[in-house]
Amino acid sequence: MLKDVRGLRVQVKGLRERAGPKDAELAKALAAVDQKLAALEGAAFGPRGGGGTRGAGDAGPASLTRLQGQLAAVLRVVESADAAPTTQAVAASDEVQEALATLVLRWLDLWKRDIRAVNEQLRQANLPLIEEESAAKKP
Repeated sequence: MLKDVRGLRVQVKGLRERAGPKDAELAKALAAVDQKLAALEGAAFGPRGGGGTRGAGDAGPASLTRLQGQLAAVLRVVESADAAPTTQAVAASDEVQEALATLVLRWLDLWKRDIRAVNEQLRQANLPLIEEESAAKKP
């Protein structure tokens, strides 16, 4: 999903350039979609673009980049032990799964509402539509 979001941002950037100043309403709609995609993607942080499973390093809004780091951290904790996962590791895993479910809903809502609406504007402007290969856009 993170790769899809990054690919869509590239498409939107190209479409914004093509729309240019001739269609201010379309340019504004594309900018709004890009802003939502950027929030969903999140910014890389730290040396690996991720954080721990809890604590001050996790402050900030939920994003796919942040979640990727959290998932990697949980995996490292679980794989580093020769015993069953601790209750803390299980709780961290549950938190990450809950965050993922929320992000998936945001992703689907973005497709269902925003991108479909922008695609209609693109169609009317005779510009290429925003497309995405994964089935995530078709709930």
